Amino acid sequence: MTSVAATGRVVIQAAKKYGAKGVGLELDSRLVELARAEAKRQGVDHLVEFRQGDALKADISAATVVTLYMLPSFNRQLRPILGKQLKSGAQVVVHDYPVEGGIPSSGKRCRSWTRDRRSRHT
Repeated sequence: MTSVAATGRVVIQAAKKYGAKGVGLELDSRLVELARAEAKRQGVDHLVEFRQGDALKADISAATVVTLYMLPSFNRQLRPILGKQLKSGAQVVVHDYPVEGGIPSSGKRCRSWTRDRRSRHT
């Protein structure tokens, strides 16, 4: 799992509940440190990693699930990157705003779910 806008909550909860391994990406170094401290406090620091960096420049090709809690303008910028880097079957989970137009797939099958609207974009 790769999470963009990594306050740590989604990655930490997935690790606690399902034993999932995850990576959080965040620009703000202070938030990265807070997420690392929270992962340690929750006892999942061996399963999760938080990195400071720009999600538009990150290599997310190993991700099987990508979670986004971003505004539509950022999702639009990330859309072609998701299409190029994600493998067939990868899932994109968005909190409030869908990735407009879905994920360009070049023949790959990716799924995008919107948490609040429970809509599926294939």
